[in-house]
Order: sequence, then C-alpha cells, then structure tokens
Amino acid sequence: MIDKKQIRTKSLFLLLTGIISLILLQCANPLMPSGGPRDEEPPQIMEEDPPLYATGFKKDKIELTFNEFVELKDARNQILFSPPLAEKPEYRLHGKTLVIKFQDTLAPNTTYNIFFGDAIVDLTENNPLRDYRYVFSTGDHIDSLSVKGNVLSAFDLLPQENLFVMLYMDNNDTLPFDSLPYFVRPYYLSKTDQNGNFSIENLQDKRYKIFALSDVNNNLLYDLPNESIAFIDSLIIPEFIETPLLDSLLPDSLLPDTLLNDSLNKESLQPDSLIQKTENADSLLTDTLLAKIFYQMYLFDEIDSTQKLLDADVRDSTLITFIYAFPPEDPRIKILNHKLDSINWKIEEYSKNRDTIKYWILKKEFDTLMVEISDDTLVLDTTRLVFKEEKKKGRDKDKDQEKAEIKYKTNIRVSSLDLHVPLRFTFSYPLLAYDFNNWMLVEAEDSMAVKPSFADSARRKLEIERQWPEETEYKLIAPDSVLFDLIGASHDSIRISFKTKSLADYGIITLNFTPSEFCPRYVLQLMSEDESKIFDERIVSQSETIRYDYLKPGKYKIKAIFDRNKNGKWDTGDYMLKLQPESVYYFNKIIDLRANWEIEEEWDLNQ
Repeated sequence: MIDKKQIRTKSLFLLLTGIISLILLQCANPLMPSGGPRDEEPPQIMEEDPPLYATGFKKDKIELTFNEFVELKDARNQILFSPPLAEKPEYRLHGKTLVIKFQDTLAPNTTYNIFFGDAIVDLTENNPLRDYRYVFSTGDHIDSLSVKGNVLSAFDLLPQENLFVMLYMDNNDTLPFDSLPYFVRPYYLSKTDQNGNFSIENLQDKRYKIFALSDVNNNLLYDLPNESIAFIDSLIIPEFIETPLLDSLLPDSLLPDTLLNDSLNKESLQPDSLIQKTENADSLLTDTLLAKIFYQMYLFDEIDSTQKLLDADVRDSTLITFIYAFPPEDPRIKILNHKLDSINWKIEEYSKNRDTIKYWILKKEFDTLMVEISDDTLVLDTTRLVFKEEKKKGRDKDKDQEKAEIKYKTNIRVSSLDLHVPLRFTFSYPLLAYDFNNWMLVEAEDSMAVKPSFADSARRKLEIERQWPEETEYKLIAPDSVLFDLIGASHDSIRISFKTKSLADYGIITLNFTPSEFCPRYVLQLMSEDESKIFDERIVSQSETIRYDYLKPGKYKIKAIFDRNKNGKWDTGDYMLKLQPESVYYFNKIIDLRANWEIEEEWDLNQ
C-alpha cells in the first residue's frame, strides 16, 4: 500500500529541487545587462611625465597616462608641434599610457607646444579629449607670449575652419622674408576652429610674419595654385596674457623679467585695417585667454595671371565650346587644316563674362578641325577636334522623317508673368529663319500685332517688350512654321496663355545708403539669403536712396564691395604684391520681405 504522506513529501522535495536548479541555471547563464546612459565623458589626464610646463627638458620621450584606455585618430593631421619637428615623433600606446618618442634632437632653449586637436579618443565610445595642449621647454623658462585672431573668407566673411595659421621669424639668411611661406615650414603654427578662431601661444618676444593656409598637400608650404591664403602685410608682436592656469603653474622665477613687467611697447603697435582692437574679444575666443589685439585675417585664392585654355569640346556635330581660364583680351581661334575664311560656317556666342566662346556650326564640310587658340599674340593651345556622326536606330530614323519640333523655354512660371520684365524665349539652337509679321497678342478681348526682337547676337533669345498692366490675361499667337533653327527644326502654331501678376504680389525695399568717407566707391548688391542669386547690382559713389521694386516675398541680403580699382567687381588679393582682397561689408541683418510690404532701412558705413 502506497503511503500518501511519503508521496507528498517526495513531491515537495522534487518541487524544491526544481526551483533551486532553475535559480542555479540563471546564475550560471546571466542575462546581458540592459545597459545605461551612453558614456559621453572624454578621457582624462591622470599623469604627465614630465609635468605640464616642465623646463630643462632633456628626455627623448613624453608619457601621458589617462583614466581609461585610449586610441589615436588621424594623428598625422590632428597633432601639431610648435615649433615643427624635422622628423615626426613615434606614438605608442602601452595600456592607458601614450608614449611620444622623439626621433630627432630638440632645439635648445626652446618652448615646445604640442596641440592634440581631437586625436585622443576613448576606446569604447570615441569621445575625444578636445584641444588638449602639452607645453614644455628645453630651456630654463616657458615662453609666455600669445597671438590670437580669426580667419574669414574674404568674399563672403564666413568663418574658415581647419586652416593652418603660421608664424615665421626672420632667421633665414638665404631667402627673402616674404618668400618664406613658399619654401620654409613655419616656426609656430596652430589651426582654426569651427568659428575661424585661432590661438598661438608660448611664443618668444619677437616680431613675426603671420600667414594662413588651406594646406591641400599637408606639407606646410604654399606651393599649390588651389591653396587659399590669408596674411597681414605688417609684422605682428605677440602679447603676454595673464591666465589663472599660468599663474597657478609658473612661479615668477620662471617668467622672463620682460614679461613680468609687460614691457612691450604697445605704442609701437599701429593696427591697420586688418588688426582690430576689440572690447568683446572674449566672446570670439575659444578659451579663457584674452588678447588686447585681435588679428582679423581674410582668406582668398590668388588668381593665376597666366591665361589658359581650360577646354575645347565638340557637342553632337553642331557646337564647339572654347573655355578660357578668364576673359581673354583679344581671343583668336585659327583653323589650320581648312580654309574657311570665305565661308559663313559658324555663329559665335559669348558667355556673360566672356570667358567662354561657342561656335554653332552652320556648314560642316569637315570631319576634323585642327585649331590654334590664342589670346592676342599668346598661343594657348593647338588641338584636334573630331566630329562624330551619330548612329541612329530605326525608330530615330522615322522621327527624322517627321518635322523636328523646335525647343524653347519662356520666363512664364505657373502661367504667370512678372510685371517688370519682357516676355522671353530662349531657344536650344540659334534661329536661322524667322518671320514675325503675323504674331498676335490678345489682351483680354483686344488683339494687337507684336514683333519680338533678338536680345543676343546668336539669335537664341527673343523678347517681347511691353508695359504690362497688372492682373491681365494674355494669349500670344504665332502661325506655324515661322521659326527654323540651326538643325532645321520648326513648330506648329504657337499659343501661349498667361496672366500678369498683381502689384500686391511684390514687396519694396528702400535703402538709404551712405558710403564710407575713406572708401567712397562700392558695388552694391541685393541678393538672396544664400547668395545664389543677385537681383540688383549697381555702382554707388555717394549717399543715395535706392528703391528696390518688384521683389518677391523672401529673405534678402545686401552686400557692399569696396571697388578699389573701379572695375565694377570684387577682386582678390596678391601675396607678393602685399595686396589684400577688396573689402566686403554686409548689412547687419537679413531683410524678411512679405508680399505688399515696403521696408525702409538705413545703412551708414561710417558708423
């Protein structure tokens, strides 16, 4: 007979055994922790050997120990040495310690500044230790002068990031001082941050040439035509800047007497237009240092004054395009393998700024042209142009038997035309034959004859001029086959319907402009907020009230270019001539214009 009490005891034992086994199984196979907040803390320096701002440095390495494991990212470009080393040091990681091993002998009595940028990141989340600097000296003191400033684009005043800002000393006996950026690496350097600001610290008490460079090939030399530069054409003097960090780390005995007494002759500093004394420079700098003189520099591309032919290209046997580096003074294009002077074989078309010439082919009695391209007496290139016949498939051949449809665009947008512009046609090819005798414009119920006129010498642009009344409906009617273009294309009857806009669709900006008494002549531009479109451009040489009519709702900028050489456009600089790019100025706000609004603004460049 089965004992029920024994059965219950055994069942309870099995249940407890199962529970214990389950617990032990969970302990043996722990679940992945759910995590926590992402680590966003950068690595921290725990020890520097030798200590920061050490003097009398005699070792061949530096060791930096962190609170966690780190790695180096883009050390070649991120880590900068001032003064630069002839040979790059070796970087090694041992546990949490970064070892910097020097490969050449350091200069005596020299303060070295190592700027790490964003090179040091933690191993887990790649959080960078931003802008860490390590300073030491091989002499008995730390140089403590500084230069601070900002680099903007000369053309649009935008901050320029990741530029090298470099200082040169006049200590080269074989090269002219102004030639140093071409052939010699700088003595001190730094990089601009995202706001274009730079700081070069721990400098000797000397005068320096300052130069900024977009170093395309990373060799610290201005040796490529596509590298942008900025410079100040007078020597600069660094300043001593008191900071809590230096006060806490450097005893007075380690500072030169000239620095403690701040004995630099400030009266000798005569800021020019590129050096700004500023009272709020602390809002412009990226650290706690404050310079009395803030050096403003303007980045530009020098123009290669050597004229070149950039391209000569053939398109579908109807068009040759010649592109010059800049507008030629006297372009000459000579055909070498055919006598075409007595034949009307082409139509010439120039681009707006005249740096591109198009040849539309009227008669193609050749398959190949040998062409000599010159500017005045300077031969730029001799090139061979091959005209390839297009192979057409059966369907395309059938289309050729039909009348080809002429292609054009108009300035009518969403069936409406602006009040202050002519009705414009732009054709894909020049027109060779045209008849305007039976063109008709229907205004409401009235009909009137109109005759378009060509707006260009290549006969690709037609215009119908008229004082358009507002909110009026029109129809333009032209008979079929009255226009024929270069490839023989024509058209069916033309019927275009449109309506003129209302005056209430536009806004008006009135600008009371006063030029500077020191820079009286300006190119004044009204442009879109992103500067992709210029709506109005004019020369202003005296105080003037300017009314901008028929403006569409949107945001507008106003820009003034100091027209130094009176050629009506912005001109870049020239380093060897010590010529700065022409100065530009922006009205101090974006003008937000709405439909049917009139906004009046004052802009006095003397204030």
